[in-house]
Amino acid sequence: SGLSLTNATIETGASGANIFCNQPNPQTLHACSVRAGMGCNFSGISNLNADRFTFEGAIGSYLLGFDGHLTHNLDAVVEIGLGACAITIPPTAARVQVFYDDGFFSSYSFSGLVHRRDGYETSAGFDRSTSPIQTLHLSSGAGKFSVSYH
Repeated sequence: SGLSLTNATIETGASGANIFCNQPNPQTLHACSVRAGMGCNFSGISNLNADRFTFEGAIGSYLLGFDGHLTHNLDAVVEIGLGACAITIPPTAARVQVFYDDGFFSSYSFSGLVHRRDGYETSAGFDRSTSPIQTLHLSSGAGKFSVSYH
């Protein structure tokens, strides 16, 4: 928090990590890439003021909080290998659309979002809003995602 970032790459290795972004980044962060080995809690992701956010988790438990306020569209890609990933998005952050591949070994659950078709969920009123769009692309090898929008 409090740093002026334009690009960021974070690698946690084989340990758990807690990352907090409590204040808005004063300039546009073009890309933020996070590679987490054995678990990670990251809160305040919307405060990054990022164009693109990429998260790769290997094995473990992950909590991604998109709290904060988006000033422009955010494209986020979240991939996990084997584990569980909980994603929380407050409705004040943005309107949301989620694309996901529901494979044989993966599991997805959504709370507060509207099912549009297989592999696609949105926030209620998505088509009628003009607020920034947070787009999530979720992918898992053999993991479990839960996305909560409230």
